Amino acid sequence: MISHAQLVGCQTGIKPSNTDFSLRNALFSGVLTNFNGTSSTGRCEQVTVDGGSWLNYNSAMTLYFTNSLLVAVTNWGTLSLTNSTAILSSSTGVFQSVGAGYHYLPTSSTNRNAGTTNINATLLQELKNKTVDAPPVWTNLITTNTIFSPQVFRDTDTPDRGFHYDPIDYAVGYVTVSNATLSIIVTNAALGITNATAIASFGSPAPGIWLRGEANLCAEGSPIYPIRFTRFVAVQEQPYQWGGAYASVVQIGTSTTGSLGLRFVRLDQYPLGVPFYPFYLDDDWNFNSLLIRDSELFQGDLFLYFSKTNNTPSITLVNNQFENVGHVAALWGRIKVDAYNNLFHWGEYYFIGDGTSVWTAKDNAFDNCAISDLGTPWVNDYNAYINASGTLQSEGTHDITLTNFTYTAGPTGNSLGNYYHLSTNLVGQGSRTASAAILSDYTVNTNQIKEGATQVDIGYHYVALTNGVPFDSDADGIPDYIQDRSTQCYCELSCLAPSVTLLTPTNTQFFAQSPTNIVLTSRPATATGRSCTWIITTARPKSARPTAPAIITCLSGQMSAPATTPSRRRRPTTTC
Repeated sequence: MISHAQLVGCQTGIKPSNTDFSLRNALFSGVLTNFNGTSSTGRCEQVTVDGGSWLNYNSAMTLYFTNSLLVAVTNWGTLSLTNSTAILSSSTGVFQSVGAGYHYLPTSSTNRNAGTTNINATLLQELKNKTVDAPPVWTNLITTNTIFSPQVFRDTDTPDRGFHYDPIDYAVGYVTVSNATLSIIVTNAALGITNATAIASFGSPAPGIWLRGEANLCAEGSPIYPIRFTRFVAVQEQPYQWGGAYASVVQIGTSTTGSLGLRFVRLDQYPLGVPFYPFYLDDDWNFNSLLIRDSELFQGDLFLYFSKTNNTPSITLVNNQFENVGHVAALWGRIKVDAYNNLFHWGEYYFIGDGTSVWTAKDNAFDNCAISDLGTPWVNDYNAYINASGTLQSEGTHDITLTNFTYTAGPTGNSLGNYYHLSTNLVGQGSRTASAAILSDYTVNTNQIKEGATQVDIGYHYVALTNGVPFDSDADGIPDYIQDRSTQCYCELSCLAPSVTLLTPTNTQFFAQSPTNIVLTSRPATATGRSCTWIITTARPKSARPTAPAIITCLSGQMSAPATTPSRRRRPTTTC
């Protein structure tokens, strides 16, 4: 079985022999001979074929196509069955190109919602997080507070025909944020989309997003829908450099007195053969603070250096997974660093403190990675070294050294990743309680039992789930891990007090003669679309006679305060 594949410019696409195979969500672009096999059967679902001399060169191979787009092939060969599949002689008007992706569908395409749901169940579910919509391209100057949220529709209804891409909500090429805050969230109420906002950069040497002046970046996803940063080549198929060739790539560049906050963010860096920096700090590129929590960084080079005396950038790394971070990950110079409960897995890590500020590292796991710690030692203890080359200087007395450690994926439908702990060596071995670490609603176990008030486990944690979603013990619509925003706030956006826009009636005052049923509808205006509290108050004119008690009912949500009887001195108030 082959799924989610792109074959571009090949002599022969697939050449099976004496086998049955399944092909699910695949793109063939400019392949000379798309299929050429013997004594084989292929079941192809959500396939786009664009061009080529032959679709099926050998009649000895049986091909079944469902929900597919077969376009502009000179010789079709033998097709056994096509179901909800379009066979077109020309590609004119069939596709839309943006950047290096040539096979998006135009908005008016008749191939949208033209498929059948009678396809592999797993594929049908996976398509709900994929798209045929081309990304919007941003090269803007942003000077006012701006929110990025999901922009392209995922295929959640009747399947569209053909290959589906991973979504890109923003293709960014040197988007400059000047003296403003760029907030990135995962809910677009206007479009009715809640999903992982995906940002792909293109071009160089300028960064995808550039912060200057007093600009801030605040990105907060969720455990189910992390915000994703990547490079366009990780999504799009054509082999050319969108925006020009480059010697290095920077995802987020900074020359700001502002701050960066990232929570539940995944940075997927494609191995380009050139240095790729998700963030970059040096004497010319600087910021006030960088907070990364509950996030995952895959590949790429993390370089954070500062030597000037006019500022001491603060870097806080809490509960993150650093996976094979390039050939160099460096923290260096006049910066302040706090690192707790991170997993540094594979890669090389260089630390050079100059003694200006205290660096603290506790409850971290260094697994099969190389460590070079020079300069002023960290304040460090309660760390685990698993088959690691090197340690932090001045090892603590509570450090744990292991030669191996076993991780596992969580159960299907109730898991957030592949790094749950199967080994138990690190359970309860941390420096503080899970509550103090704000990890009490998290877990390292596949059974999804929360850490609670126990001593924190060393290493990376996932938010505990029940039936595939984070626990919400009081059923108020706010998951436990984020219930108390006053202590669980890591990004300015998350701390904003919620507000409510009253949709009906249009004004904030409504006059009616009793008895009257009054229906109010509202839209919450929190950063992430969470539920809000709103207060309903009824009143009567001073000259009016006393009336019966007002009855106020919350049709959605819960009533937290009873309605009171109207009087000359008191208005009945209900909180929903």
